Amino acid sequence: MYSPFLTANNTANIRLNTISFFRIYEQNEYLQLYVDNGKEWIPVKTYNGDVGGPNVDQFVKESIDLSPFRSENIRLIWEYNDAGWAWWLGMDNIKIVGEGDINDKCAKAK
Repeated sequence: MYSPFLTANNTANIRLNTISFFRIYEQNEYLQLYVDNGKEWIPVKTYNGDVGGPNVDQFVKESIDLSPFRSENIRLIWEYNDAGWAWWLGMDNIKIVGEGDINDKCAKAK
């Protein structure tokens, strides 16, 4: 799953907020979150064990700091490998939030 490209260099703090659950059947399944900066896919977080559950209404709220990946043009990529078992993954309320001023001394120099 791909997010649209977004401008992510105009705020100090950038976070990905989501609720999700991820259940594995064996040890081969995984969910990988990447940041794509237009040049490369940078791994941010790997899920290779149960998150939430076992019922579909037992999700986990998560907030991931994306500030280290601040760039003019980024998008998020989720890679899901169910290892052929078609077990399950659910994500909802995916929100990218940016706030705060950047304290760039060079840009503000006179």
